[in-house]
Amino acid sequence: MATTTIYVADNRRGSINAGVGFTDWDELLGETEGDSLTTGSITQNQFSARAGAIVGRGSTQYRLSRFFAWFDVSSLTGSNAITNAVLKISGRAVVNNGSMGIYEGTAFGGDGSEGLETTQLGEVSGTSYSSNEYGSPGYTSWVTGNTSQNSFTLNSAAISDMNSNGYLNIVGRNIYYDAEEEETPTTDNYIGINQWTAAGANNTYRPQLFITYLPLATAWGDKMNGVLSNAGNKYNSVLSTTISKINDVAG
Repeated sequence: MATTTIYVADNRRGSINAGVGFTDWDELLGETEGDSLTTGSITQNQFSARAGAIVGRGSTQYRLSRFFAWFDVSSLTGSNAITNAVLKISGRAVVNNGSMGIYEGTAFGGDGSEGLETTQLGEVSGTSYSSNEYGSPGYTSWVTGNTSQNSFTLNSAAISDMNSNGYLNIVGRNIYYDAEEEETPTTDNYIGINQWTAAGANNTYRPQLFITYLPLATAWGDKMNGVLSNAGNKYNSVLSTTISKINDVAG
């Protein structure tokens, strides 16, 4: 087993913000285009994932923000198998019922061939990529600070997609109001993250993946019983990447 850290691509992350003029929450959830983007080489965005109600002047308007990011892991796939990955995000303030879960995204042209645009607000999937949920009371406490990070352990769906595609495409969403659509918000609920890229001085502020991977050509001489270790990727119907030792010899 080996480990490495992969940072978000410099021009492949940001938040899409929407809701100006919307007085119906369900209608806003179905909107496919946002009003603005929060991007830049050094970005600290308090509204990274937002599901809010703005009350005033006799009416209520709603606000929605989603955080999008794309990671290139192609250098690890093909000759290796990713076995575990943790998404690490540096946090800013969480307000009211702000929260964040990590889900499959389809922005950036899917494969990272495009930059982020306001027209990609609806490029989301209902597939959860992590069981970790952070935010207000009821979720795991959201950590803020210059050296602290919040960790999302990615699930088997995310691992499979990385190994198959050579990239990870995610969206961070408010859990209760946005992703699960439980009810209409009555307060402004949001959570912030640091979205710095290579231009930033502090790598802790950069969204990043801590990845564990296994070379498919192993220390068993690349073969077992004359069969290449990456041929079919199974020994006796057991996936080769799940085997750490054979006869007490590490791979």
